[in-house]
This record gives sequence, C-alpha cells and structure tokens, in this order.
Amino acid sequence: MTTLAEKALLVQLNISQWTARKRDRKVTQEVASGHGVAASAGNYNKALLPGEASLKNVHNKSVALRNYFYTNTLAWDSNGTQLLPARHFLEFGDGFRELREAWDKAVYTFVLEYPRLVAEAPIKLRGMFEASDYPDASRIAERFSVKLHRFNVPSTDFRVAISDTEREELVSEAEERLSQAHAAANKEVVSRLAERVSFMAEKLKDHKAIITNSLVDNTREMCKLLKSLDISGDQTVLDMIDTVEFELTSIHPDVLRHDPSIRNSRAAEAEKILNKIRGVA
Repeated sequence: MTTLAEKALLVQLNISQWTARKRDRKVTQEVASGHGVAASAGNYNKALLPGEASLKNVHNKSVALRNYFYTNTLAWDSNGTQLLPARHFLEFGDGFRELREAWDKAVYTFVLEYPRLVAEAPIKLRGMFEASDYPDASRIAERFSVKLHRFNVPSTDFRVAISDTEREELVSEAEERLSQAHAAANKEVVSRLAERVSFMAEKLKDHKAIITNSLVDNTREMCKLLKSLDISGDQTVLDMIDTVEFELTSIHPDVLRHDPSIRNSRAAEAEKILNKIRGVA
C-alpha cells in the first residue's frame, strides 16, 4: 500500500517584504489630544512612500505568489504548512518559478527607484518625514525575500531507544495524524469542487447573469487541478470530477449564452451534481 509520505511532500512559503509603513507617535498623540482621548485609543500609521506604484507592484506580486501557493496545495496544519501531491510537483514548480521571477523583477525595479523615492519623501510627508524611518539604500533589498521550504511527510518509523510500549504509542499517534491529514485533504478537494459547482449553478440559474467564457474555463481548470491534488484515490471523488467536466464544461459558453433551454438543463444538472457532492462531503 502506498503511504502518504510516498504520495506527497510538505511545503511552506515565507515571504518577507518592507511595508513602508510606520506608527507616528507624534501624530498619534496629536490626534488623541484633539479628541480628548488617551493615546492608546488608536494609532496613526503613516505611509512612508505614499502612492508609490513600484512598491505596490511588489505587494501585488506577493499576493499572487501566496494565492498560487495555497490554490495548488492542500491544508496540512494551522502554521501554514501545506501538502503538495507528488504528481503535481513539477507543474507546481513551473508555475511558482514563473511567479517568483515576476516578483524578483518587481523587487529589482523598486530597489533601483528607492533612493529617488526617499529623496522625494520630505515633499510628500512634510512635517511627518523622519529620515530614520527609512532603511539605508544599500540594504533595502535585504528586506525582501521569498523562501519555499520542502519537507518529507512525517514517518511512522521510529528507531529510537524507547520501550516497545512507548514506540507503539508513537506509531499509533503518527498513524492517526496521517490518517486525519489524508481525510482532511480528501475533504478539501470535495469542498473546492462543491464551491465551484455551486458558483456555476447560481450563474446558470440567474438569467440576468452574464455567462462569460471564464465561467466554463475556470471550472475546467479547477477540475484539472483537483485531479492533480487528489491523493485519496477515491474513485467516487474522481468520478464526480469527471462528471463536472463532462456535464458543465463540454458545452461552449456561446451556447449557454444564447440557448435558454440548454442553459436551464445545465443549471439543473449542476444542482443535481452539487447534491451528490454534498452527500459525500
């Protein structure tokens, strides 16, 4: 029997970036005094580079990286560690590298512009400008980093000098943890499928809603992704994904837009599929 450790690995994403925001104690006190409240009632956080597009671009690229990471992995624990199925490893890596390269370019552009931006900050911030709020230009790049850590799924093989009873307890606990993770991963696949089918059903039923190409295309891509993420091998789940693909993505969006009868039939089919998925979840 193939173990979870052979079917997947654990991954963790850490992104660090300079936020260019800082609490201004002086302004915070002035606001508090002006309203007759204690300074602890609130904080005034100033933007050190207000409206700066190149830094915002870095932040947007960071969001894209995080979204990709969590979309293409399954939950493992509450600390941000995710489960990456082995069959999805290469495709995940290609997509991640592409987004990482875009992130690197955005950071590079910001670092080049940083000295000029700091020089212009006194004009924008006026009395709130404090030179000490800004990292030295020679070290600003150190404030940005992306690290993708990979780990093996914990094993139930404990070769340590402990009693047989203690070893059995450790093995039992580990097996239970892996079993729970396996079940949670399977549940997440089903949950994502249900969410997508529910969204599509609502759009198809609402005749005021515009049927876009992406409604069908995104459902098709979701099915493809979920097949890669599935580690349970549960044929019921795989059959449901195939059914969604066949019934909801094999019809061209133009047909759904212009043929009310087919749109209604697909809406009814989506509801039917959704009820089956919810029965498994």
